[in-house]
Amino acid sequence: MFRSVVCERAMVLIAMMIAVMIAALTQGTSGRVRAADDGGGQPIRLSEIQFQGNQTFSTTELRKALRGRTEFWIANHPKNDPDALPGTLVELLRRGYRNAGFRNVFLDVTRGDDGQGLQCLIDEGDRYRYGDLQIKHAVSVDRQRLTERLTKPFAKAGTFPSFISVAGETVTQWVTESGEPSDLVNPVWQQGEGVRFDSLERSHDGLVKQVKLALTEIGFPAAEINVSTEIDDDTQTVALIIDLIDEGEPSRIQSIVFESLTHNSEQAMLDYLQIASGEIYRQETQHRLTSLLWQSGRFSKSRVAYDAASGTLTVDVTESEALPTIDQPLDVVGSTLLRARQWLADCYRRGDDVQFEILVDDKWKVQATASLQGIVLQTQLKRDGDWVAGMQLLIDQKQLLISASGHTDKLLLRTRNLDGQVRISTLLGAAEDPERTYRFNFHGKLSSDREADEPQLVHQWIATPHDWLLFSTKQQLRHRLEDDSLQFWDQRHPDTRIRIDCDSGAIGECQGAMALRIGSDLFRQATQDVQQSTADKPDAYSLDHPVSSLVSYFLSGPVIQQVHDHLGSDQPPPIDHYRSLKKLVDQGLLALPDAVLASIINDQQEQSFSIPLDSVNLGSWQALLVDYGAKLVLQQASLVFPQEEWPIQIIREGCLVALKRGQFSGQVIAELAVDPDVGPIGNAAIAFLLDLIGQDAKRAFAARALEKLTPEAFQQDCATLLPATGHQSIQQTVASLSAIDRDELEGLLIRVKDGRLKGLLRIAHTYVTTDDSKRSGTLYQLCEPPLRSYLESLLR
Repeated sequence: MFRSVVCERAMVLIAMMIAVMIAALTQGTSGRVRAADDGGGQPIRLSEIQFQGNQTFSTTELRKALRGRTEFWIANHPKNDPDALPGTLVELLRRGYRNAGFRNVFLDVTRGDDGQGLQCLIDEGDRYRYGDLQIKHAVSVDRQRLTERLTKPFAKAGTFPSFISVAGETVTQWVTESGEPSDLVNPVWQQGEGVRFDSLERSHDGLVKQVKLALTEIGFPAAEINVSTEIDDDTQTVALIIDLIDEGEPSRIQSIVFESLTHNSEQAMLDYLQIASGEIYRQETQHRLTSLLWQSGRFSKSRVAYDAASGTLTVDVTESEALPTIDQPLDVVGSTLLRARQWLADCYRRGDDVQFEILVDDKWKVQATASLQGIVLQTQLKRDGDWVAGMQLLIDQKQLLISASGHTDKLLLRTRNLDGQVRISTLLGAAEDPERTYRFNFHGKLSSDREADEPQLVHQWIATPHDWLLFSTKQQLRHRLEDDSLQFWDQRHPDTRIRIDCDSGAIGECQGAMALRIGSDLFRQATQDVQQSTADKPDAYSLDHPVSSLVSYFLSGPVIQQVHDHLGSDQPPPIDHYRSLKKLVDQGLLALPDAVLASIINDQQEQSFSIPLDSVNLGSWQALLVDYGAKLVLQQASLVFPQEEWPIQIIREGCLVALKRGQFSGQVIAELAVDPDVGPIGNAAIAFLLDLIGQDAKRAFAARALEKLTPEAFQQDCATLLPATGHQSIQQTVASLSAIDRDELEGLLIRVKDGRLKGLLRIAHTYVTTDDSKRSGTLYQLCEPPLRSYLESLLR
């Protein structure tokens, strides 16, 4: 048991060293050139590659794209033939330009006049774009349907349509089997975009497959086709030509299966959906049937799927047995409720704001004011019998503002310059739980993608007809018809009455446990109230520390207390625990993610130059993560460590091995084995790398590391690592641990389940809380036992 724990700690220690080096790679701003050696050429810095003639893409974009390609790092490897680099640059840049629509780009790469660096001459030529789509010999195939399917975004396979209201319009939202929203796929033929020439020429079979899939979705799976492209040099466009040699028989529904029916009959469902065996099936059939089921309000969930092989149409619904069956007409109560839901969804289109206040329980309530311009959420908490202010949230086209009562600061994020889109979703409907009356959900999502014609803020009304029809089943709700209007009230709150016009669904103003107001100026007034109440509060958000400032605010005592009160827990919140975490964050624990995110925020490029892969299929998400991580380290490695020293050599070879391109790794490691400058940490790092990839040579390096494991050699290796550990973000991250004492650390570690992480944090805390003059010896004393144990385990 002891040996296992020690081994785990040793592995954490080695991993910590590599993690520190890798983390440092995100912060460098300049690199060093490796001196030429006997094994090959002299690597160059990307800044030494000069470009001339590039007009569409900047030099920065071209260099950034090169950093992301493994071929560049192989060609620029110190053991490779130095003459390989110019040719590799030409090929990579050619692929990138042809991927952007430049069919006849000319590239010439030569050495600089001084023999240092490279000069890249670029003649971009004309840029070609995807043009018209021509469909020949169509008889039964609808040309417009096929054209729209190929030139517009389409749903992923295995997703289902659902529906939301945006500005009063019912909009389709595609979701996965579990109900999670799914993004649409880019069009097959992206008219107006730059032609991806290499992909177009290499993937003709893939294009044919996509066209056949589109034909299947519009009902012609057996069509025989010929697909070709035609280049027009006069207009710099490429046309897609689809020749329908034989349309074949359309797909037809052979059988219809209803799953999970207990309340409704199959015949009633068939009559309502107006579907029968023998009809042609298209993807729009699925959309139409799902829409009918949604509009009926009788089902909380519905799924329609078609199996092309058997011709089976499957309709799976979740019934609400308290509601009338599909063949029974709704009474005036049900019909009025459906009209009320639509009337609320139409408010934004009419220019009205909606403000509703819901008593969640006896301890707190929420007021939401929603409009097309944004939303204001304000909570109130009951303390000592009185209602007091809680949290405030304002989202509009300009800002996202968060304020907690009792907090001296506010969070204010400006959204005007966002490249993406903020989506606000609001649901107000009947609760599924029979014991509860209302269900209120609100959530926001920030997306990085936004079309040029789309607004920065979209407000979605996600309440379904079923969400409102379910009100008619609530035993605690009473109703009365009077003068062409329907009155609703909760028997527990008889003073709160909602009046709905039976013809229009218009909801009158009401007060009480469920207050509701409709008007054109409610959002402006609510916004002013929030801004006035927070005007004197300083802004806690920092663009330089975007992650830390957010996390620190939500770890503050007032926020923790209010969240705890909203959740209704009887136990006091662990304020001390969060106070310790806040200390760490305020002192720089999240300095690295701060720096990365700040860099992303500040990096706003109008265009993107990318170099496509050579049709490599990475497979699993783990493989994608390894590929991305290794390339990220390679992109920045030379910016941190001198190229002639062992840290960068180990990092580079480790990344290339991870990318399955370690053809020079054996030679490099063999040289490191006899390099007198590589001490115990360096040899241990090599042994760790070899252990990960299952190489027996790990034993030799482990033995060498043990042989050199002295305080002096350990200190020398630490000095070699200073280019990484000297970076400000890493210094802040490590130094932040000194903000808490040992007792506070142990209080935090109670909630940490990973024993390896606990050991790492204890070592780091001991190191940073040790006097500067004693740190060198302290670090050796802390690291030597677990490091020695790990190395000895490799020899067994």
